[in-house]
Amino acid sequence: MSDSKGASFTVQFTGRKFTWFTKQGERSGKAQVLVDGRPDAVVDTYTADEIWGVGIYTKEFPAAGPHTVTISVLGEPGGPPGYSLGAEVYLDGIRIE
Repeated sequence: MSDSKGASFTVQFTGRKFTWFTKQGERSGKAQVLVDGRPDAVVDTYTADEIWGVGIYTKEFPAAGPHTVTISVLGEPGGPPGYSLGAEVYLDGIRIE
């Protein structure tokens, strides 16, 4: 877990599908996802309830191959303005198929 802007993790793999599992909660924030070096999504991990093991982001490729996924903390609170109490982003797990 981190709430520091710029903190990140990178996964290099060979496969056709990538899923990131996270914890959502009231202190959760936003993260940017880069796929093979290109921006793919901004993911908001906020929810009012604390929920572990949420498959929050999935990327499926047309064919199996080598890929790199980087998820970076944006340091921004999630949810509607004023709802989130923090900017935390969690890595609960990764699934490669």
